[in-house]
Amino acid sequence: MLKSMFRVFLLLSIFLFVTGCPTTGNMITYATSGTRYATHELKGNERGNILLIPAKKGLEDDLIYKNYSKAVSQYLINNGLTVVTDEKDLKYVAFLNYGFVSSRSITMNRTVKIGNKTIEFNPEDYTSGTPQGVVVRNAYGIVLGTNYDRVIELIMYDVSKDKPTQIAQMKVLSKGRCGQISQLTNILVPLLMENYPPKNGEAEKITNWEIKVNEC
Repeated sequence: MLKSMFRVFLLLSIFLFVTGCPTTGNMITYATSGTRYATHELKGNERGNILLIPAKKGLEDDLIYKNYSKAVSQYLINNGLTVVTDEKDLKYVAFLNYGFVSSRSITMNRTVKIGNKTIEFNPEDYTSGTPQGVVVRNAYGIVLGTNYDRVIELIMYDVSKDKPTQIAQMKVLSKGRCGQISQLTNILVPLLMENYPPKNGEAEKITNWEIKVNEC
């Protein structure tokens, strides 16, 4: 009897894991994963003041950005940096970018003044287009949901010298069924920031094994 019950429980567990979860209401995620790409000069012992600002102009007061910024800031603090909100005694500036890969790919021309110094770069706009999803089906052709390509990116500059120098560019691409960027802070930020600094010049597969429920 016990063996039969165990088999039923095991089969139900496998079924739930393979077929996923409903596409409405609470969504259960058994693990989150992504591929992290990084090119940097970080050693992990960097210290000093760092200013974190959005890569897309105008998001400073956006509530979603504030949530992402707060989460990334905590990782930076845990790694010895001091996150500040003004330009006094700055050593680093970091630009935070996030959103979805979409059919509408736009490159932004960004010029930022930091004191008497200027930073010019061209980040992607991941928030303007409609998320590009791929329908997922099981072996029987039943639609399980839609997978989206989610992205989060951090670009860091050293501004302590005469000319600002880019010292890090980190990006994570993650596929998943949640298409609401506001619900992905606790998924995307750890994929980007855990095991900081990341491997340099490698495509690194990151997986967090944790059951989470997010309202997507």
